[in-house]
Amino acid sequence: MMTTRFVMTSLGVILISAAALAQTNPPTPNTTAANPAASGKFLSQVEPEKWRTFKLKGLDVYNSNNEHVGDIRELLQDRGGKIEAVVIGVGGFLGMGEHNVALPYDEIQWVEKGSSTTGSTTDTTRTTTPNNPNESVRTTGTVTRTTNVPGPSYPDHAVIKITREQLKAAPAFNFSD
Repeated sequence: MMTTRFVMTSLGVILISAAALAQTNPPTPNTTAANPAASGKFLSQVEPEKWRTFKLKGLDVYNSNNEHVGDIRELLQDRGGKIEAVVIGVGGFLGMGEHNVALPYDEIQWVEKGSSTTGSTTDTTRTTTPNNPNESVRTTGTVTRTTNVPGPSYPDHAVIKITREQLKAAPAFNFSD
């Protein structure tokens, strides 16, 4: 009786194990497409020609006459990430009477100012005089070297080709949230 139970239990385990072993493993998903670490698509710094968009918010906006007309309040983008419009706060004084105007992104001209550093060094050289080759004369001069350093990863300001009067008369942009 005990042997029969043992044989039946062993047979059941073998059948269940055989069914489990007969199953095929599902294919492993392509982790490269879903996992940026596997594909190496991480960035370690801001690449040239790319801007940090949060730095654009609050950026001064000038018109063609170099008059300050407002500042950037918001950037509007489509679902693909392309910036479609720029919302500019215009008019008013200290926030009173100000309204928002949305302009298409391609209507904005961005002004970037690269920075440069200038350093001066003092070079000391020894030369001999033509009258007495044994006499050395010390000359001291200042040499100025200019090194161009890339500008920040955002523009300095924006320029639009619209007058203050046109901006004041423009329809206000209302956020729908």
